[in-house]
Amino acid sequence: MARQGTSRGGARRSSGGKSKRTGGRKSAGGKRSTAARERSTSRATGGTRYSAGAGKSVASALRRRKKGTLRRGKAGHGGKVTDRDQAIAIGLSEARKKGARVPPERSGNRSRAATGKGSGRGSGRGKNRTGGRRG
Repeated sequence: MARQGTSRGGARRSSGGKSKRTGGRKSAGGKRSTAARERSTSRATGGTRYSAGAGKSVASALRRRKKGTLRRGKAGHGGKVTDRDQAIAIGLSEARKKGARVPPERSGNRSRAATGKGSGRGSGRGKNRTGGRRG
């Protein structure tokens, strides 16, 4: 005997125009101003937004990587870039040089505790440390 209204194969109930996600309110449907949308997006991502120009530079770098023409180093004399993350980093770097709005780079001198290195077994500290001069 099959029951009606179950989640499997049963008829779906309509919500009567109310959305669960918005708490019963109907969404505005794009009526907000660009500045208001930008503020809320910035708040949601927790910081500065990337500009459209920065996005174009990154997209270009990703296309060049896919094509095989994106290269490492000054003036492209290094090897081919195959890593997606490096391609994104190169695109952001190019955008910064052009003066596009890009959040500042992370500083390189973060503490070991923040990166997760230097704790646990095999971190190079303790009795069984190898290397160095032994008599």
